Amino acid sequence: MRSWSRSLLCLVGALVLIWVLQKVNHLAAEHAETTYEMGALLFTKQWLPALFGLVLGLPLLPLFRGGFNRPVFFLLFLPLLLIDLYATSFFYRGQGPLASLVIMLTEVPYIPILMGAALLFSFVQPKSR
Repeated sequence: MRSWSRSLLCLVGALVLIWVLQKVNHLAAEHAETTYEMGALLFTKQWLPALFGLVLGLPLLPLFRGGFNRPVFFLLFLPLLLIDLYATSFFYRGQGPLASLVIMLTEVPYIPILMGAALLFSFVQPKSR
């Protein structure tokens, strides 16, 4: 498969994934409005973007070889995971010491997307040239 067709396929796949994630977010928001259960909404807001981050990193995998990348795992993935877990549990515990920061982090999906990509790249090493 040519590189441009693979890139086009990845683009189409990413657009389909965005569409599916938007539908799932909409369904979770409807469920939260009718039942007042926030669990599904929190899951879709925090953990589904991590799946999107994994998918975004897939086209870059041919540039890497197998192997555990400790710095990416310990210095990037684990702190992002802890931030994401804190942001998710914040809603169940009420107000915390970093309330405004947590609210800002949960409004945009950057942290979970980075977390998903960091998880993917923590299990590969750059190819030596």
